[in-house]
Amino acid sequence: MKKIFFMILIFTYYAESKEIPRFNLPPDSIQNFCPLEIGNTYQYYKNASGTPYCRSSIQYRIDSDTIFDQKRYFLVKNLWLRMDSTGKLFGYNTYSKQEGVVMDFNLEVGQTLDSKVITSGTTEVFGKTIQWKGYNNDYYDPWYGLQTSQVKWGYGIGKIYEYSSGSDAGTGLVTSRAEIIQFIKNESDSIFNFSYDYHPEIVYTPIDTIINPSFNMEVQVGHYYSYIYPPCVSFQFIESITIESYYKHLDSIIVNAPLKVNSNRDSINFSATYTLDTLLLKKGFEFYYRIQAKDKGVIPHYAYMPDTGYYKVICKNIIITKIDTSNYGGKGTFNILPHEFALSRNYPNPFNPETVISYQLAVNSKVSLKVYDVLGKEVAILVNEEKSAGKYQVNFNAQRTTNNKQLASGVYFYRLQAGNFVQTKKFILMK
Repeated sequence: MKKIFFMILIFTYYAESKEIPRFNLPPDSIQNFCPLEIGNTYQYYKNASGTPYCRSSIQYRIDSDTIFDQKRYFLVKNLWLRMDSTGKLFGYNTYSKQEGVVMDFNLEVGQTLDSKVITSGTTEVFGKTIQWKGYNNDYYDPWYGLQTSQVKWGYGIGKIYEYSSGSDAGTGLVTSRAEIIQFIKNESDSIFNFSYDYHPEIVYTPIDTIINPSFNMEVQVGHYYSYIYPPCVSFQFIESITIESYYKHLDSIIVNAPLKVNSNRDSINFSATYTLDTLLLKKGFEFYYRIQAKDKGVIPHYAYMPDTGYYKVICKNIIITKIDTSNYGGKGTFNILPHEFALSRNYPNPFNPETVISYQLAVNSKVSLKVYDVLGKEVAILVNEEKSAGKYQVNFNAQRTTNNKQLASGVYFYRLQAGNFVQTKKFILMK
């Protein structure tokens, strides 16, 4: 009987390992066209014409809820909203102290809600085909003329698209279109990230030899969402550019504080001046550096140049004198920050009752490290906090779980989430 049970566990692993922990697709409920939960975070890319701001990023997070008339509402971008069990989306007016129907997801295509015509369909969002439902609203304003709007709610996500077009007395025709580009979903005490895979794009010609200790680095950093074209006001989607560097001689390594490159809203061109420590160079230390770029996503994306490792710079005019590393750690070694995220295999594996899990962070991140059973049920939270870039080890004891229950023998999974990095590995508890 034990052999049969073990075979079932192994089969379950191969059948579901790519799904563990599952993303828990929403249950078949019409309410999931507009999921409301504390922690849900949305980011949209807005394209407008006829206004000074042609491109922009709109983001908001559901952080508040309250009770009106014994009903629970969530604060969504300055609007109090709730979904009822029948699939209607309500908004509450705090001035009139009344609620009204924002959308009725029970209505069929072609039916109307306050003159708004219901529409539906499917679309690709975050690489998945999802259903959406919304409305078209065309009406004539006696002062501004024809006004048009369209809203789409994506199943399991919420609002994915919003469009409006009309006239303005001062600027003429005005159009605005906002499409979702990132979504953080809070579900059953787990957080799931949805994003398109657009990273900063770095163009840089490496400098490997210099004559003077000070040298200038010219860097180009672009992004799919950046918009740097006249006559519109420029929109820069790059959050920061950082030069990470260290000095090394034999076994001694000195890590420098990161150097922030000045932002440039109106161009993809950036520059930074770096002055090397001549005292260290004269003692035989060599200088290494790399470039890091981070974008403005609510789920940040990073890029590095070079992709792995560091560039080395040689200063020709420096004459090396007698080497004395006593003031720089001697044979001691300073840790170099990892250049990538990674989750390592635990050791030992199989284990009973303890094992060690190692991971590393390339940048400061909000870290979640959890353990799940083969059904995707959370059984232990090992890490759930902000962590600095570096290498870490965590001890997992199968006798100390979320509910203080000892785990049975079998296959389990540990999952690391740090920013937009997510990785899952399995281990076996064998008693």
